[in-house]
Amino acid sequence: MCTELGEFQDADKNLRRALDTFREAGHPVGEAYATCAAGLLMESQDRHSEAITFTLQALSLAETFAADPGMEFARQTAMNNIAWLYACAGKLDVALSSATSALELFRQLGDSVLTASVMDTLGFIQHRLGHHADAVDCYREAMDLFGSMNSLYKSAEAAEHLAESYQALGDPAKARAALRDALAVLGELRHPRAAEVRAKLRDLDQAL
Repeated sequence: MCTELGEFQDADKNLRRALDTFREAGHPVGEAYATCAAGLLMESQDRHSEAITFTLQALSLAETFAADPGMEFARQTAMNNIAWLYACAGKLDVALSSATSALELFRQLGDSVLTASVMDTLGFIQHRLGHHADAVDCYREAMDLFGSMNSLYKSAEAAEHLAESYQALGDPAKARAALRDALAVLGELRHPRAAEVRAKLRDLDQAL
């Protein structure tokens, strides 16, 4: 929560405590989750190399202690996160391969949460590859899945990403609608990122 709110010092302090506690307790499942979370904290600060290192450590833990109850979901989470982090680092071919493998697994398992997350990741990858229509399809599926689970922040995040792909396709009207969807949710949540989305919407309105 601190990471998503941009409270990075508090996030770092809490994650360090969590990692120390799980390691001292000999709890590899908890350590894997906390290590994944540390990777996302690094990514939120644009420290992509460190983020990938943490997430690969989490994946290694999950594979080493695969027999531990609860570890399978930690492995799946790490698989999803690593695809996103490679994409953020610009390693798009590796990211696409990782995300496609993760999606196949998540669909087989019927896991809507991780399927939604990896579809958002695939949208980001396709957008950066210049495949904007494919990105729109991915983002719309992610939004629908997040919405069905009442995952409001993630749905807003996917809507914001969707707006970028609509803009790239030369459809500012649909981009504006997607940003309004994102802003409505972020405003309801009183999330600090609402101001950033409001500024994007204002810039787009001025361009129309």
